[in-house]
Amino acid sequence: MDQSSFQSGTVFSSSSGKVLVGWGKRVWLEKPVPNQLCFYFPDFFLQSVKPWCIHEHWEEISIHECISSIHVNFAPTLNWSAPNFKHFKEMFQDLQVCLQTEELKKGVPFSVQSAKGMMDMHRLKHCLMNALQYASKNRVHLYGFWEHGEGILGATPEILFSIKDQVLESAAVAGTTRLETNDLDFLRDPKENEEHQFVVEELQQSLAYFGQVRVNQKQILRLANLSHLYTRFEVDLKKRAHFEEIVKQLHPTPALGAYPRSAALKWMSSFEQAINRKRFGAPVGYVLGEVAKCFVAIRNIQWSLEQIEIFAGCGVVKQSIFDLEWSEILLKMESIRKVFSI
Repeated sequence: MDQSSFQSGTVFSSSSGKVLVGWGKRVWLEKPVPNQLCFYFPDFFLQSVKPWCIHEHWEEISIHECISSIHVNFAPTLNWSAPNFKHFKEMFQDLQVCLQTEELKKGVPFSVQSAKGMMDMHRLKHCLMNALQYASKNRVHLYGFWEHGEGILGATPEILFSIKDQVLESAAVAGTTRLETNDLDFLRDPKENEEHQFVVEELQQSLAYFGQVRVNQKQILRLANLSHLYTRFEVDLKKRAHFEEIVKQLHPTPALGAYPRSAALKWMSSFEQAINRKRFGAPVGYVLGEVAKCFVAIRNIQWSLEQIEIFAGCGVVKQSIFDLEWSEILLKMESIRKVFSI
């Protein structure tokens, strides 16, 4: 990656151990262009008029090659605000009312913390280098773009879908614990399993629109700082499916939204005026020929000209305990700061 890559650039995990890098002039588009590498960066509520973009230049390189091309300078430390406790508590309490009336069976309240400061070239290189190193050692997907002092950079464990050779893959990633938790205890935990099962059921129903769904055995996905319950799905596509058609069928899953979906967006949008989540939890991805990938934009930093923000959410069901859910929010925010070393 040369210096121009850090003026206007994009990065996405592609095949194993490799990343797609775009740089140079960026053009935002309403629809993807056939036979070109097109990146997808809508907002969470899919209201972006031009969510697609193309770059003047792009290449696919190994993560290690990408790391070796970045020359990191010192980046001053950031002073982070306390996470927004009030917003999270209000969402949690409102959600509990919806759960008791059974309007919802699960929801994902979130919080945000911020730091004053700019994502200048030195800090961007520092964060990208750390994210690449993290992605080289963990089962996560790197994604991000930056231009004109604004952007997003993340390393998510959650893929919304991928398509290759007419096979669609997806995964439920829901249920979180600390690394030191016993595997058997985690797999049997009633609350974590209920939360995970809602995501499995919703995804299985949504994916059935495209063909017969194969559900793999539930596993534990271990990352550097925490673990998740993980179930993978496969679908042999009955017919050609367009990228945004699949997005609208699957997003938001109960892992980032609420369950059932019929009431999910109403509940989530009611809190949007208090804190704009921007692209937190949005579907982000790319298309290149017959290959398409779409990730769930979590475990990220988002920035503007004035500040850098970290968002984190947690799955809440009837039996959830507030203090434990707040601890999960703090754990996830800590893990994000570690990933980017900020």
